Amino acid sequence: MDAFTSVRLKAQQQRAQLIAECGCGDKAQELLAAAMNDAGLRVMVVPPDYPLLGGGAGALQRKRQRIFVSGALSPELQFFVQAHEYAHWIIESPADPVLVSTVVDPSGPEQTTPLGAGRVEGYSAQELRERYANVFAREFLLPTHHARHLFIDERLSASQIASRLGVTPGLVYQQLQYALLVPSPPPAQADKPLPSLDASQRIAADHEGGPALVEAGPGTGKTRTLIGRIERLLETGVDPRSILALTFSNKAAREIKERIARTIPSANELWAGTFHAFGLELLRKHAALAGLQEPVRIVDPADALERLESLLPSLDLHYYLRLSDPLALMQPILGAISRAKDELCTPEQYAALAEQMQAHAVTDEAREAAAKAAEVARVYGRYEAMLREQGGVDFGDLIWRTITLLEQNDDLLAMIRAQFPHVLVDEYQDVNRASSRLLKLIAGDGRNLWVVGDVRQSIYRFRGASPANMRLFAQDFPGAVVLPLKFNYRSGQQIVDTYTAFARSLDDPVWRAAGQLEAIRGSGIRPKLVIAPTLDAEVAAIAHAIEAHRADGIPFRDQAIVVRTHTHAERVAERLQALGVPSMYLGDIFERDEVRNLLAVVSFVAEPSRGALLRLAITQSYRMGLADVRSFLELAHAADRSPLASLSDPAVIAACAAPARAALERLRDDLAGLRFESTVAEVLNHVLFERRALIDEFLEQPGSGGEQRRLAIFQLLQFAAEHFDPRKGNPKKNLLRWIRRLEQFGEERALRELPAAAASIDAVRLMTVHASKGLEFPVVFVPYLATRHFPQSNRGKLCPPPEGMLRAEDIHDQFEEESLFYVALSRARDHLHLSRSEVLGSQKASESKFLPSIVARLELVRVPNTELLLAGDDLPARPELKLEPEIHDARDLDQYERCPRKYAYAKSLGLRASRDDDGYVLFHRAVYAVLSWVLQERATREVPLDEYGPKLDAVWAQQGPCEHPFAPVYKEYALRMLTVAEEHLRAPGATSQEVDLRVGGVPVRVRLEQAEPGSGGVVRRYRTGRRPKTVTRELPDALRLLAGRQVYGPGARLQVHYLTSNDSVDLEFKQNQLQSKVDQVRDFAAAIASGEFPITTDLEQCPRCPYFFLCPAIPSAD
Repeated sequence: MDAFTSVRLKAQQQRAQLIAECGCGDKAQELLAAAMNDAGLRVMVVPPDYPLLGGGAGALQRKRQRIFVSGALSPELQFFVQAHEYAHWIIESPADPVLVSTVVDPSGPEQTTPLGAGRVEGYSAQELRERYANVFAREFLLPTHHARHLFIDERLSASQIASRLGVTPGLVYQQLQYALLVPSPPPAQADKPLPSLDASQRIAADHEGGPALVEAGPGTGKTRTLIGRIERLLETGVDPRSILALTFSNKAAREIKERIARTIPSANELWAGTFHAFGLELLRKHAALAGLQEPVRIVDPADALERLESLLPSLDLHYYLRLSDPLALMQPILGAISRAKDELCTPEQYAALAEQMQAHAVTDEAREAAAKAAEVARVYGRYEAMLREQGGVDFGDLIWRTITLLEQNDDLLAMIRAQFPHVLVDEYQDVNRASSRLLKLIAGDGRNLWVVGDVRQSIYRFRGASPANMRLFAQDFPGAVVLPLKFNYRSGQQIVDTYTAFARSLDDPVWRAAGQLEAIRGSGIRPKLVIAPTLDAEVAAIAHAIEAHRADGIPFRDQAIVVRTHTHAERVAERLQALGVPSMYLGDIFERDEVRNLLAVVSFVAEPSRGALLRLAITQSYRMGLADVRSFLELAHAADRSPLASLSDPAVIAACAAPARAALERLRDDLAGLRFESTVAEVLNHVLFERRALIDEFLEQPGSGGEQRRLAIFQLLQFAAEHFDPRKGNPKKNLLRWIRRLEQFGEERALRELPAAAASIDAVRLMTVHASKGLEFPVVFVPYLATRHFPQSNRGKLCPPPEGMLRAEDIHDQFEEESLFYVALSRARDHLHLSRSEVLGSQKASESKFLPSIVARLELVRVPNTELLLAGDDLPARPELKLEPEIHDARDLDQYERCPRKYAYAKSLGLRASRDDDGYVLFHRAVYAVLSWVLQERATREVPLDEYGPKLDAVWAQQGPCEHPFAPVYKEYALRMLTVAEEHLRAPGATSQEVDLRVGGVPVRVRLEQAEPGSGGVVRRYRTGRRPKTVTRELPDALRLLAGRQVYGPGARLQVHYLTSNDSVDLEFKQNQLQSKVDQVRDFAAAIASGEFPITTDLEQCPRCPYFFLCPAIPSAD
C-alpha cells in the first residue's frame, strides 16, 4: 500500500473514532472541535503577519499544543488549515518545535502530474509532510465514501456539499474525483517484513572503505539490497539527512523511503529523488548564484515548442522548415538539443563539430549532413539565448547548470559534500554523461559512493543513458570494488537460463560476460514459444492461455503482456477486447472517447468553429440527431452568432425541433455562469459535479472497461487542475492547444501512469518493455517477436548527432534493443510465453533474430488460424453525408486521400477551419492571386518585378494569413516564390487557369497555377521545401499533368520547382502510375457518393487537424 493511501485510511479511522466517541456531526466545525478537544489542542486565529506563521497559512506548535491559523483566510479555508495542522499532529512526530505550513491546498492533486516541473520535482521531507497533511485534511473533513454517498444517494451537487459541511468547493471536487472515478484500493494488508539479506547482498550492503559498484542482475534483490544499505547506514548512527539517494524516478524514491520508514521512521528525512530533481532543488535554493531568475521555471519540450514560435521567422531555416506546419520539424531539433545537453555539448561546440564535418565531407550526402548539423547548431544557440532572456531552464539545464553552479562555487560544493557524505545511486546503467559528471562533483573521491545497476538492462539510451559509465566506474573512482549479487529470487531456473543463454549468444563482450545466476525458486516451468499463422491467432492463443491460468487461480491482474511499442499494445488490446479478456491499458488518454467527450465541452465553449456539438450530440446528456445538429449550426451561422451564444438566442432555439431543443436547453443551462477566464478545470468540475452532466453515464459503465474509462477521466481532471498557463487569452483555448503540442511530442505518455488504486482492477496488465522495468508478474507474455517488430529496425534520425559528439559505443541502437529483449524475458516469475505470427498485416513475417539463440530452451507450440477478431477499422458508411458534386475540385480529392473523415467534416458537414488552421492555404491563395494578376496584366503590358511586392502587400492585407503566428515566414516565402516564378511568367503565352476534365469518367477541376505552351507545354508547380532525394508522385501532380495534356497535348510536361534548394525536376509518370491515379479518382468519387468516410490515423498530422477533439464522432441520422 502506498503512503498516500495509508494517510487516507488513517484520516478515515480518526474521523470514525471521533464521531463514535464524541457523537459529533459531519460538519467541519463540529469535527474539528471534537478533534481539538480530543487532542488537547488550542486553535488561535492570528493576523497573517504573526511571527510564528512565518509567511504561511498556519503553524503547529507541538510542545505547547497550539495551532495558529491566519485570520486573512475565509472560514472554510481556516477549517482546512486547522485540519491540515491536525494532520501533522496525528501522522508525524518531527523534532521541529514549530512546524510552519506553507503549502496548504484543499483543491490540489494528491501527486503532481508527470509533466513540466511535475516530471522532475522531488519531494523533500518537508514537501512530503505537507502533501500528506493535505490528503489527511481532505479525507478527514470529507471521506471519499461520504462524498460518494452525498453525491450519488442524496443527489447533492459539489457546492451543496461544500455549503452543508463548511468546506471549500475545491476540496469537494478533489474528493469527488477520487470517490467516483478511482477504484477502491485493495484491502489493507499488514506489511510483509523485508526478507533477510543473502551473503552476496549482505556484503554489498555492509561495504565500507571506498566506492562500490553493485552488479544486480534481474531478480537478484537490487531494491532490497539498496534498502539494506540505507538501513546499515542508519543502524551505524548515520544521520538520515546526510544520505543522498539518487534514483531513476521519483516514484522509486518514494517507494524506497516508504519501505524503510515502516521500520525506521527517521528514514523519511533522507533525500531521495532523481538527478534532475536534485538539480532543480539546488538551482531553486541558489538561483541568484546560478544566474537565474526567481522563481526558477522549467520549460518542458511542449512549452519550448511554443516559445520557439516567436523565433521561427528569424531562424533562417532551410532543411528543417515545413511551411504546411512550420513547427513540425522543431520537435526533432529540440530532441537533438536535449541530447547535446546530455553530452555537455554547447551550441558553440555543436557548431564546431558541424564545421569539422563540412571540412571532411567528400560526398553530397556528407555535405548535407554537415549543413543540417550547422542548422541545428544555429537553432540551439538562439534557443539558449531565449531561455536566458526569459529566465527559464529546460530539463537538460537542470543537470548542466547545476554542474556549472558547483564547479564555479567551491564553497557551495564543499557545503553539498559535507551535507551528503553518503551517496547512493540506483539504476546506474541508465545514468547519462552529464549526470555522471554531476555525481563526480558531489561524491568527490567516492569514499562513500555506492551505486547499483545492471549494464544489460540499459534500456534508455534514447535519453542519453550510457552503459559505458558502469565500465568506466573504476576509472572514474579509483579504488572501486565490484560486488555482484548472485541469486535470483524472481524466476525459475529455466527462465533464468533462457535469458542468460540469450545474453551469452551476443557478440558484445558485455553480454558474453553475463554471469550464471542461481534461481532460489528451483527449476520452474519451461518457457513456451507459440507460432501462429496471423496476429489474430497469436492473440487468441494468448487469451486462451490467460483464461487457463485464471482457472488455475492466477487472476487477470497478475498476468502481463509486455510489448515493444505502444502500437503493438493498442493492436493487442483491441483484439483482447474482442475476445472478452479485460486488459489494463489506457493508451493515449486524449484519443479516448470519454475524454474527448469532455474536451468537446471545452472546445464548444472556446472554439466556435470546430463543430464540437457533433461530438456532444452522441452523449446521453445532449443526444441529438445529425439533422438537428446541422440545423442548429446553420441557424447560428445565419444569425451571425457563435454556437455558444446561440444557445441563449430564443429565436434560434425556437426554430429547432422539440427533442433537439431540450438537449440544447440543457447544454445552455449546464454552461451558464462560465466566464471567459474560467479554466478547463473549472469548466469540467462545473459540468460534472455541479450540473451532473455526463457523469452518470460514466458511472453506469460496468467492469474493468468502465473502471478504465473513469480512470482516464480522473487523469484528465488532475492534468487540468495542475495546468499553469502564463499566457494571456482564453485559458480553455490555450489548454486545448497545449494538448495538441503534447500529442505532437508524445509527451502525453506521461499521463498513462496510473494511480496506486488502479492495482485493484482485475485486468491483464498490458505495457511496453520500458514500462515493465522493475516489475514482475507470475505470468508474462511477450508477443510480436517478428523481424522489424522486435527488435525494431534502425530508423533514420531527422537530426542525428554531429560526428564526434558521442562516444563510439553510444552511437548504435542495437545494444538497447538487446537490453529490451533481455528485460522482457526476465519479468516472469513462473510462466513465460513468447509468441510470433507468420503473417502480420498482408506481409509474411520472419522470426525475430533474437529467437534462434534460445529456441532450444523453449517448448514450441503451433496454433491453428482463427476467425478475424476485428471487423476492420473503417467506420460504417453514412449515406446522409454523401456528396455528388457536378465537378470535384482536385484539392478536395487530395484532401479525401489524406483523410476521408476530415473531408466529411469540411465538405459534407461544412465545418470551417479557424484562421490558425488555414494559414498555409491562405498563403498559397495570396501567391496565386498575385500570379493570376501578373498574367492578366501581361495581356496588355509588361509587369516589372518591383510591382510584385506592392501587389502582394495589397492581396496579403485582404486575404493573407496576417494574424497567423507564422505570417512573416509565409510572407518571405511568398516573395521568394514570386521572384522565382517571374522568370517563367515572361514566357510567351504563360497563363494561370482552371481546367475542367474527366478523369476515369469523373469530372474534375484542376487549377494550373502557371502553364505555358512552349516546348510542347509546361505545367509548373512551386514547392516551398528542398528537393527530396526521392520525389513522390502525388495525386495532385497526376491531375496537373493530365490537365496540361488536355490543354497542350500529349507532350505536355510537369515541372516542379523547389524554392529552398532553388532547383527543379521534370516529374514523369509511367502509364501504369498514371492509370493508378485515375483509378484512385474513380474510387474516391464513388466512395464520396456513397458516404464512405473512414479515418486515416497519422500520429504527426492528427494533432494538427482542426477536428482532432471531435473525430470520429458524427451523430446518427435520426
